[in-house]
Amino acid sequence: MKQIVDNHFGIYRRYSDDFILILPIRKDINEYLYIENEVKYLGENYKIDIKYKKTNTFLYNNYEIVNLNTENIGQMDYLGFNFDGRNVRMRSKSVYKFYRKAKRLISYAQNRKTIGNDTLP
Repeated sequence: MKQIVDNHFGIYRRYSDDFILILPIRKDINEYLYIENEVKYLGENYKIDIKYKKTNTFLYNNYEIVNLNTENIGQMDYLGFNFDGRNVRMRSKSVYKFYRKAKRLISYAQNRKTIGNDTLP
């Protein structure tokens, strides 16, 4: 993947099983289709399970994100964050999950202290 992106002067980032390819705007849309086919080919050859329902292609231009699959102007989600073309925000679902885990840990710590065991995991 990195080699494909480097050949097209883009950026490749990966975290666990999520990845993103960022490529500069080209006048020829066929170049993007070629890159998309290259990624699909690599996925098939290396037995990478690409979830096509979660896969999107976006155009970022003049502070707008356009989903090229649906042609809607909106936002891009990646790793629990939203990018709307101007701002990056934490997804509300991510905030909720963080809050829920923090509350559970605080409750656990309070219960341990009440029992008399001051050592925390």
